[in-house]
Amino acid sequence: MVQKAGLRVFPGAIRREYEANLERGRRLLWVQALIDKNPSIFEKQDRAAHKVITNRLGWIDSVRRMPAEIVRLQTLVEDVRKSGVVHLFILGMGGSSLAPEVFGKIFGRRSWLKSYEVVDSTAPSRLEGLLKGVDLTRSFFIVSSKSGTTIETASQFRFFFRLVKQVRPLKAGNFFTAVTDAGSELHRMARRNRFREVFLNPADIGGRYSALSFFGLLPAAFTRANLTDLLAGAQDCLHRMESSPADNEALELGVLMGCAASRGYDKLSCLASPRIAPFVPWVEQLVAESTGKEGTGVIPIDGEHPSAWSTAGTDRTFVSMAMAGEKHPLPISTLSGRSPIPRAAITLSGPQALGAEMLTWEMATAVAAVVMGVNPFDEPNVSESKKNTTAIIRENRRLRRRVVSIEPLCREAALDIMTATDIRGHAAQGKKTAADVMNRFLSGAVPGDYFAILCYAEMVPEMERLLDRLRLAIQVRTGIATLRGFGPRYLHSIGQLYKGGAPKGHFLVIERDYSVDFTIPKLSLPFSHLIKAQAQGDIKALAKRNRPVVTVNVKTDPAAGLRRLVELVRGR
Repeated sequence: MVQKAGLRVFPGAIRREYEANLERGRRLLWVQALIDKNPSIFEKQDRAAHKVITNRLGWIDSVRRMPAEIVRLQTLVEDVRKSGVVHLFILGMGGSSLAPEVFGKIFGRRSWLKSYEVVDSTAPSRLEGLLKGVDLTRSFFIVSSKSGTTIETASQFRFFFRLVKQVRPLKAGNFFTAVTDAGSELHRMARRNRFREVFLNPADIGGRYSALSFFGLLPAAFTRANLTDLLAGAQDCLHRMESSPADNEALELGVLMGCAASRGYDKLSCLASPRIAPFVPWVEQLVAESTGKEGTGVIPIDGEHPSAWSTAGTDRTFVSMAMAGEKHPLPISTLSGRSPIPRAAITLSGPQALGAEMLTWEMATAVAAVVMGVNPFDEPNVSESKKNTTAIIRENRRLRRRVVSIEPLCREAALDIMTATDIRGHAAQGKKTAADVMNRFLSGAVPGDYFAILCYAEMVPEMERLLDRLRLAIQVRTGIATLRGFGPRYLHSIGQLYKGGAPKGHFLVIERDYSVDFTIPKLSLPFSHLIKAQAQGDIKALAKRNRPVVTVNVKTDPAAGLRRLVELVRGR
């Protein structure tokens, strides 16, 4: 049966709260207030927060502004094509990388491009893989950063710019363009190095809300996406919100998420059909970073198997997403049946509806924050891990060492258990085996908690498959919701929630050693040491909050180490 495009909500056990908040949102015109940049709907926030909120709503204006920029974007793309470029690299983190990733995977690269690569890693193995078979004389780079000070993006730029300068000593800058705010460090750097072009984004757009601005649409111009149709869909969506502010999908979805989280159904399992699955990591960042603070938050779960529905506890909300013509991961007949689980079904008419769907989720996330009483436009805990990383690098330099040397708690052939903090926040004492540590770690969770696997290694298909096996093994053994992500990528996404949200997380941090490494120009710091410091910085931030953390080093053969971890989880 072909499903009609749109949203269907089944509130289950939260029906009373859902209907009451939906009525309140309609009466107080929450969506219209956001469009009008009226922060008064965030009643629990003070005047300073209201000022921040007012200055972070430019993403609504962007839907109207960006159609006028399409010709400029297309002109750049055509100029780049004529210059013989066949490889595109997008350097960025968080909001600067996730929307480009969505557009690249859903629409596919232009026919004349051999590769379209989003670079949001500091793993030397990832950089090594990117350089294989690439002609740097035929490569073009988009450097994206709102502030220009993001350490990953700045390091990636320095690394690639030096390589390009070696093969194009006179005009290296002509093969780089930047997306940033006016006056930022990246803006200054782009002018110094004579970038081909600089796209200045409005300062009132935050990273996770920037998909329909230059940050998302410049990379999208290098895909098969029709930008005119993409933005027309978003404009139509905004027009419907304005013409019917009391009755729209963003309000319904936002109220569902906010009410569900407030009632303890805070794990948002996003199940997606194959064509829309690349959209979910973008949703993860948007929802987690916007709501995960002040001890609360919606905890989005990407990549779960639909079988999670049959074993779901009283902490789950489900959203099933599909393109028209595809089967829903959860059949509509299942979703519309009798169940206490809050749930929804979203059907997109096709890929070009993605612009409208992005705007809907942005508005819905802000509405969820209204229901939950938090400010969706700040990220109070993101900087802590960054500061820890900087402090670790400085301390290593002061002591003339590259990394902190830690004696493992226990060793095995395929992996070492480096550190362990138990459920009470005290380091594990005495001689332990890897099985002892993992058993204690896994037994510490209670219903309503979650496990998160945080892997500081290259995000490639083999690693993703192995992490999914590990994730499934943990979920089967414990019955607890399990997430997974790659570092440092997750630090700019769900990492805010891990530190600022409810203290329900149990964290398995996976590091690896590298046989190949590269030095970051000007910093004289190997990438392997940067990624190690980033892992240690976040571990420190989590441990400070008494979050249970186990750190595992899978040495130079991460596949073997991950397979052994799966065995340990299975009790072998």
